[in-house]
Amino acid sequence: MELNYSLTENDYLQQQLYIVSNNEFFKKERRNNNIAIIVLLIILALFSFLITKDQFFIYAFLIAIIAYCFVSTRYLKWFSRIRLKKYVDSVYLKKCGIITNIKFEEDHILTSTSIADVKLKFLGFQNISEIEDYFFITFITDENFIIPKKHVEDISALRNLLKEIAEKRRIDFISELDWKWK
Repeated sequence: MELNYSLTENDYLQQQLYIVSNNEFFKKERRNNNIAIIVLLIILALFSFLITKDQFFIYAFLIAIIAYCFVSTRYLKWFSRIRLKKYVDSVYLKKCGIITNIKFEEDHILTSTSIADVKLKFLGFQNISEIEDYFFITFITDENFIIPKKHVEDISALRNLLKEIAEKRRIDFISELDWKWK
């Protein structure tokens, strides 16, 4: 099978969002930040109450905590997306628009661009993920290879080929067709 396509800034952004959403360190960091902010608000409420002896501060901070819990999920989602977009702009922007030709061979993928020709061995694959619009191949070095479905004529043939590769190499084929950035 042979494919020709070029990646856009959005392709790289979607890849980064997917990687981050499945990264345990990132999930733990978000959870710890939320807990730290809530604990800080509780401490401020208690100090305010101890200093003034007015229950108003406790109620005000409780309202602030509840409001934070409702707003924080959306804000952190938005903020993380902005941060990752800046990262993509600084790291991947020069790669956007470069036409890539890939050929699936017996035990490797040959990729060819105007810049380089690369042979990617299936032995280096860690897993293959499928979401609604992309296939992502993750290597044991934590690098990723993106295949946008919009450039594939026969998606089911590519899916079957990638599943076959995963089965032969005993690696995970992860299908998350309902994945959304959260």
